[in-house]
Amino acid sequence: MLKSGEVDTSPVSDSVLSSAEPDPSPASTPRVKVSTSGRLFPFCENGLWGYKNSKGQVAIDCIFSAAFEFESSVAFAALDGLFGLISRNGVWIAEPQWSDVLPFSENKAAVKSSSDWGYIDIDGNLIIDYQFDEAGSFCCGRALVKDSSLGSDYGYIDINGTLAASAKWRKANVFSEDKAFVSSGSTSYIVNKLGDPICTLQSDESGYTFSEGFALIKDDDDYYFMNSKFRQAFDESYDDALPFSSSLAAVKTEDGLWGYINTSGVMVIAPSFSLAKSFSTTNTLAAVRDNETGLWGYINKSGKIVIACEYDDADTFKDDYAIVKSGTSYYIINTDGNTVFLY
Repeated sequence: MLKSGEVDTSPVSDSVLSSAEPDPSPASTPRVKVSTSGRLFPFCENGLWGYKNSKGQVAIDCIFSAAFEFESSVAFAALDGLFGLISRNGVWIAEPQWSDVLPFSENKAAVKSSSDWGYIDIDGNLIIDYQFDEAGSFCCGRALVKDSSLGSDYGYIDINGTLAASAKWRKANVFSEDKAFVSSGSTSYIVNKLGDPICTLQSDESGYTFSEGFALIKDDDDYYFMNSKFRQAFDESYDDALPFSSSLAAVKTEDGLWGYINTSGVMVIAPSFSLAKSFSTTNTLAAVRDNETGLWGYINKSGKIVIACEYDDADTFKDDYAIVKSGTSYYIINTDGNTVFLY
């Protein structure tokens, strides 16, 4: 929904110099009375990005062309087309030097220098050397990589950068719950952390990551859920579906409407929405689109609309705040549905 500076994976921003240092760069001195704790929101002004806190106060001035949202105490921010790593008080932890970056996962982030990818820790130290043509985020102690010196296929490295699963997969997904979906030729598999196949899918099936003990499987034009024993978990299949989150999964039924099932496969929120998103893991609200008005609001796990459907778009809640769109404007709202500030 969002552009540069988006909450999920798009670039966002932050300030740069310590107040004790002279001011050789365009960064400003950190603000004394403005809180930088909690979630910081990227916002754009005159084509550059800065941060506001949950009170809507400018915590970090707009000086960046792009960046990532804060991951706990650090964030990626870009100047002159290169990313560096900054702290919440606006100090460079690592100077701008990377042409591309991925968000932190398991305290490591993939970064690109010249044409190769490597990995850094949250202090900005290079912990796995630049050597990969492609690189993914760590999950379950594994990261998906492609190294041309090993061939044209994908493999997985461990936290030391050592190849833990052979580079022999034409397509591959991230690990989840110690399993990953891969394919070689026309056949798809589920593999363990050593890269050994532990389940072979049918020729017309493809899989997604496991979540809360279930994996979403696409079978031709239908979707079903597979359990941890690699069997179809429920009798029903769906026209579309999303992975489980907070013990509920959004599913699309034959009539074109979305509802939610629980981990027993029971439809606990009746199909009545034209679109639906997954429940937040932090406050158990989900964004849904009203079938009649086409506008978005939020429901709780009982299916009750707790924030009225009045937005043109709505993101998933994170840390008790969500970004919504009304007309051409974006807003930050809290779990009571109150507007915190204009985004």
